[in-house]
Amino acid sequence: MGSKKKTPDIPKVEGSYFIRVKPSGNWFAYHQTYVDGKKVQKALPAESYEVLGFQRHWSVIQAKAFVQELNKERSSEKQTIRKAAQKANEILTIDEDFFPEQLCVLFKKKLEDENQGSELHLKKIYSHFLFVQRMCLKLRLKPEEYRDSQKRIYNYFANEKISVSYAKRLISLLNLWGAFHSKFKNKFFEPVQTIKGRIREKIADAQATKHGVETKLGVKEESAPLTELALKKLKDEVSEELYNWLFLSVYLGLRPSEIDSLKKEANYKLQVEGEKKVLWVYQPKLQSLPKERRWKLIPLFLPQQLMCLDIIASGAFKKCSYKFARSVLPKGVTFYGGRKNFIDMMLSYDQKLEDISNWLGHTSIDTSWKHYRNKRAVHFVPLSTKSLRIVK
Repeated sequence: MGSKKKTPDIPKVEGSYFIRVKPSGNWFAYHQTYVDGKKVQKALPAESYEVLGFQRHWSVIQAKAFVQELNKERSSEKQTIRKAAQKANEILTIDEDFFPEQLCVLFKKKLEDENQGSELHLKKIYSHFLFVQRMCLKLRLKPEEYRDSQKRIYNYFANEKISVSYAKRLISLLNLWGAFHSKFKNKFFEPVQTIKGRIREKIADAQATKHGVETKLGVKEESAPLTELALKKLKDEVSEELYNWLFLSVYLGLRPSEIDSLKKEANYKLQVEGEKKVLWVYQPKLQSLPKERRWKLIPLFLPQQLMCLDIIASGAFKKCSYKFARSVLPKGVTFYGGRKNFIDMMLSYDQKLEDISNWLGHTSIDTSWKHYRNKRAVHFVPLSTKSLRIVK
């Protein structure tokens, strides 16, 4: 698949960028930070311009506007890091009556010792436990009351409009904490039952209607499809790296995290069987599955899909900030737009829904049908002349 370009070293989240205009009228990008209280300014090496998204043909005004957007994005990253650190501390101090600090420290140690995933996976578990803590405080529940109050817990999930899969993870963690707490206190513990039947449907239906401002989780609305035609119109309006990123989304139907992961060669591989090429893509989202089962296979039968191989090999693809995306993408389209359109595009090429669902990496065809297929699009396979009947 060819060798990738070596990514040049660029400054980390610390500091900010600014534009300096030379007497000749040419502009150059600089990075500014503080070391031991002293201001340090360094010109960016030319090879890092492309990595950050700068275009040399821009005017001074365009370059300064881009720097302003870039600094806002990095400021948001800093805030996210600070909030994550605050959440890590909250796991210890949220409430002494329901979650004693001493037990929380020991429980955190237990989670660390038993963690089989990455450091990021452990941070997600901490985040899940924070949700569990807040839920128990809201409902005023102690471990000995979990089982008798499981309907209230299910209703809480529905009201918060979380997904069924997330609710299952929360119940698992809730039971783990309940058993740990009860054993320490020498009390009997009866676990909350898994979600099934009507309550499963209730939670799933509630989650399907979620809107960002209506839930504490801040989930955005589902994306509108990014069609092939809409992608073509964007070619001259966005940077080459962003266009390539969207191109991979449209023609491979990948999740945003999967596209970003293609920067590492360990996350994809190409299988060739005669004239057929199959792209293997690692799914970092599927932390609950063994690593060998996290791969999905996508057959490459369109010319555009074969072009995706060159894009991946070059490494010349990069997602922009969410704010910038809203200004350039069609209304209602997010970074999931290409994936959202993938099913209807593949159906238009007479592919079977069950196969498309596998290419998307869905564990159930119901997920593909319910959340990704455009119900307003008309799909019709013409009847043969012999199958037509004349009604008199």
